Amino acid sequence: DSGEGVIFVSLDVVGIPDEVRGGGDMRGRIRELVKESLPDEEVPEVVLNATHTHAGPVLSANSTATALQENLRPRQAEQWADKFDSVMLPSEYLDFAIPIIAEAAIQAWQARQPGGISFGLNYAVVGHNRIMSYADGHTTMYGATDHPDFANVEGWEDHSVNLLYTWDENEELTGVLINLPSPSQNDEVRFEISADFWHETRLALRNQLGEDLYILPQAAAAGDQSERPMIHRRAEGRMQELTGAGLRERIADQISNAVLEILPTMQENIEWNPQFSHVTEHIPLTKSDGSVLPVEVYVLRLGDMAFATNPFELYTDFGIRIQERSEAIQTFIVQLAGSGNYVAPQKTIAGGAYGSQREWGPQAGRDLVEGTVSLIDALWAADNVPDGNSISVLTEFSADCLDPTNELFDPDAYAKNARKLDDTRWRIHPPACEVGGLGLSSEDCDETTESTDLGYICRNVDVTGDPFYNDRPVCMWRELGEVVNNTCVYHTACVPYDQWDSIDDLGKTWQDGLDICH
Repeated sequence: DSGEGVIFVSLDVVGIPDEVRGGGDMRGRIRELVKESLPDEEVPEVVLNATHTHAGPVLSANSTATALQENLRPRQAEQWADKFDSVMLPSEYLDFAIPIIAEAAIQAWQARQPGGISFGLNYAVVGHNRIMSYADGHTTMYGATDHPDFANVEGWEDHSVNLLYTWDENEELTGVLINLPSPSQNDEVRFEISADFWHETRLALRNQLGEDLYILPQAAAAGDQSERPMIHRRAEGRMQELTGAGLRERIADQISNAVLEILPTMQENIEWNPQFSHVTEHIPLTKSDGSVLPVEVYVLRLGDMAFATNPFELYTDFGIRIQERSEAIQTFIVQLAGSGNYVAPQKTIAGGAYGSQREWGPQAGRDLVEGTVSLIDALWAADNVPDGNSISVLTEFSADCLDPTNELFDPDAYAKNARKLDDTRWRIHPPACEVGGLGLSSEDCDETTESTDLGYICRNVDVTGDPFYNDRPVCMWRELGEVVNNTCVYHTACVPYDQWDSIDDLGKTWQDGLDICH
């Protein structure tokens, strides 16, 4: 439909320069060119992501020839010393590439045709956790596993492959979106332009499914992952020698098998009119120095699946938290939808491994999880509202109304999102202003009396001491009621305990036999 669409653009580069880190807002410039070329009522969301190949062009516009030379190892500097005068600088490359990428997006949008989608889950061993832990508690990226003090691999390895298949009206396959938690950096120091294992994957799939097949790769949360195995390395090397296939080819075979194995099932389960809704928000995240900076998160609902972006090299722990709490049956996490930087959990910070001493820490990861889950849940909220009440779902958000420092901030206008904490506790999130998410207006639900049409008892509840909020002094985004004497006071709706079954997804906690929500 006009004005309701999204263009996914995948780039074989290390990250997407944006307005957060500087160095040239590649993302913003591409979007502006797309906007200028399409009618206002048709402008879709443009979501870019990087596959994180280390053999792509440098994209920081601030990088000079001298700076690039200084970053080279001595042998490399000597090898390339006479070539820097003829090399395109990053700023020049951005000027060259941005119009081409924008034009590809515009052409894709203008050539779109009716079709269907199907989505599924399979597995392929691609990413491996690259952080090794030792007996004294310290951790090292790519650490030695044959050392006497080697204790364990630090964290989780996710071998899932999230797949979205696209079909034309004749049920012919037109493309496949492949989302998996691994960067593409098998060749970290190769001095050539390369998509890494995605090149071999594209060749393998097109050999099986036709040269015209569109393949769009996405990296899920994989800040602590690498496709190079850390365990069984000698055995893996032997198998590469025996089979005559390098690691990139072996990875491509696994991904291709994951796509092909469930293809017949996917063709039997095509959806022709899935529910479509989406939202882009700037979620305030707490940096390691305690300051707060908003970052862009885009969430798309497509039937029973969701996409959720972030600009980081996000550690796997945070990605699976979002996926497991998401209302969607299957959630595609899309990392590096911006300039990138590591967001590591507390265990990595404690061990001191690469990625731990960065501007974003565990609190930023928690903020991102909470904000992303709330956005996803808001897109599902309409399905959770009982029939017969006056709650409505809106899809527009106002940053001014959500900012307590802004004069337009209105604490008396309600908009609440239910979020499940565990099997017995639910929390209603009230962002300010009656925009976005699950809306309850002050006229619908008085703060002190029971609302007969909704069956709620509304009250103010001070939850600043709640451990869930970690005693944070700053009121959290989309959870504000009002600020009283520097205290966050949250507006909350309650329902009688005996009505929970009939109103199951609208927030509740039963405490000491009382009908109390918070």
